[in-house]
Amino acid sequence: MRLDQLVLYVDDFPAMLEFYGAALGARVLDEGNPDPAIYRPGQDWVALDVGGFRVELFQRKTPLGREAREPRLILPAFRVDDLDAAMARVEAAGGRRASAGEQAWGRYADYRDPDGNLFNLYSVRG
Repeated sequence: MRLDQLVLYVDDFPAMLEFYGAALGARVLDEGNPDPAIYRPGQDWVALDVGGFRVELFQRKTPLGREAREPRLILPAFRVDDLDAAMARVEAAGGRRASAGEQAWGRYADYRDPDGNLFNLYSVRG
């Protein structure tokens, strides 16, 4: 068994598609549609390649208020070679830093995307 993909349900699909492209360099994968009767590729569903990992964005059919989405129990983490450059890119795209730190293994920064979803960037020493 292996983890195959990350699925994010978002309130503002166009903004999140633009954000993940700009912040993480996500590339749109042209792999069809999960259910043509429900979703329209590029409009309310998309599959993205983020550093070789599949991330799917789905427009949430019923938007949730911020309180309904808390606490976030899953934290997608993206390993990067240059944390400072990745942080600058995420912030330029509209990501809001939630925390950052350094530990024996390396450095990390947690961000919220414009839809409020939490994610992590990290780099390993050595």
